[in-house]
Amino acid sequence: MQSEKIDRGANFVNYIIKRCAQDAEASAAMRRALNPSLECRAWNILIDFGVDLEKPWERSVFTLIGAAVAQSKITANGTVPLTQALAQAYQTNIKPAESRLRRLLACSEIQECCLVLRPIFKLIQSKTNISIDYAKLLNELLRFSFNAEDIKVHWAMNFYRKEKKS
Repeated sequence: MQSEKIDRGANFVNYIIKRCAQDAEASAAMRRALNPSLECRAWNILIDFGVDLEKPWERSVFTLIGAAVAQSKITANGTVPLTQALAQAYQTNIKPAESRLRRLLACSEIQECCLVLRPIFKLIQSKTNISIDYAKLLNELLRFSFNAEDIKVHWAMNFYRKEKKS
């Protein structure tokens, strides 16, 4: 019998959705956490989930995804990969999206990646009503330090695959 794989990304996204729905103060703290100077206000929420705040790469990834989920006000995790959503945000002129993708693919560290993703989330939310697959993105970001090239290739393939369909 095959054991079921624990999906930390899906568990966290579901936790944030549920916590934000039940607690307006937690929701506000998570939404504000997209601003690096205010992210410490959401640390108690991360600690409740079991995030090790002493690991800056883990803290920054969970803060970023938690803040994006809270700001999007979703009721369930989305299904669209991040880079497909980015391509769809610029359906008529793909050049600005390609520029943002290239900047994301140039990242070499997870903290840099998180800084680049912050404005991308805001852009996608302002230009589309697409629901991003935050759980998958969280899992990718958690593996980024160990498998960055494969993750970047996957992001590029999703971006350009969507562009061809448009």
